[in-house]
Amino acid sequence: MPHFKQNLHPLEFQLLQKIKKVPQLFSEKSIWNLQISGGRDSMCLLSAFHNILNSPFFTEQKKTILVIVQHFNHQIRKEESQQEEQLVSKKSFEFGFDFYSENVELDSSKLNFNFQNEARKFRKTKAVTLCKTLVKKNHFEKYFIFTAHHARDHAESLLLHLIRGSSLEGLKGFSFLEKDFCKPFFDVSYADICTYAKDQKISFCEDSSNETIKYQRNRVRHLILPEIEKINPQYEKAFLRLSENIKNTFEKYPTEETKTTHNSQNQMHLSENFFIEKKVGNVEIKIHSQNIILKFPNQIIFDLPIGENYEEKIYHFLKSHPTLVKYLKSSYIHNLVYEIFLMLKEKNEY
Repeated sequence: MPHFKQNLHPLEFQLLQKIKKVPQLFSEKSIWNLQISGGRDSMCLLSAFHNILNSPFFTEQKKTILVIVQHFNHQIRKEESQQEEQLVSKKSFEFGFDFYSENVELDSSKLNFNFQNEARKFRKTKAVTLCKTLVKKNHFEKYFIFTAHHARDHAESLLLHLIRGSSLEGLKGFSFLEKDFCKPFFDVSYADICTYAKDQKISFCEDSSNETIKYQRNRVRHLILPEIEKINPQYEKAFLRLSENIKNTFEKYPTEETKTTHNSQNQMHLSENFFIEKKVGNVEIKIHSQNIILKFPNQIIFDLPIGENYEEKIYHFLKSHPTLVKYLKSSYIHNLVYEIFLMLKEKNEY
């Protein structure tokens, strides 16, 4: 192993060590889908994977892996978006990875509603669809989708969950591998990624939308995290430790729901008498049986079945009631929908 280390950057060697500890990544013929936006983080991921895949360790393993790069053009920043796609395409072909690009097509009515969330769902759906298509076409058995989320992203996510009053489930944070999704940089500091980009002279594009505080995550990144860093310069490690402690607590003291899940071989189901409720602002959320019930002031009630697209249905319901126009603020709807998501996730129903 020492000669591997000499040929790899410390960050790459760290990544290789983590990958080696997850045998299911190599147990069967697999598609490895690298999600590359063109920004610093993802271009570092692309470079690191290229280098470790060409290290001596992967001489045999490469026979069971098909690595592809998938890029999404959001078509919002026009010239910037084109430059990002061109860069990712160029480096993918330079590294010998198959390149797939797709334009993000969203309902225009959602652009000012919750674009980031809708785009995230679009990317996830399309990534899974592409993987399933390639698995079938190439007669592979599995697929894994890799993203470049790092320790600062993890801290931002936990803070957003805390601000929204998340349950403990929402504070578990990132893991290296969650089902088919892999975050190999989840415990890598943002500073280390910047150092790697500089050391390796990695080309990347700057996303101008990351500088605006229009989006909640950017507000946390630019306004809150700098203050937290003044208190604890090692805040990224602290948030990782918090999530690890919570995961350990869940393992040591499983909830009744966890026990039930194991006893039923992980089959998800909802009791007919299931009922939970929570309040967001002055809106009551109740989930009973197979329905989501929202009770607004003035006794206005919205009852909808549990299922896909409930976010969009809530949005259109609010638009149809003049007295509820004030709730159309994107951040408020996002918080409302996110709480519903956490309530359902807590009971393994969504």
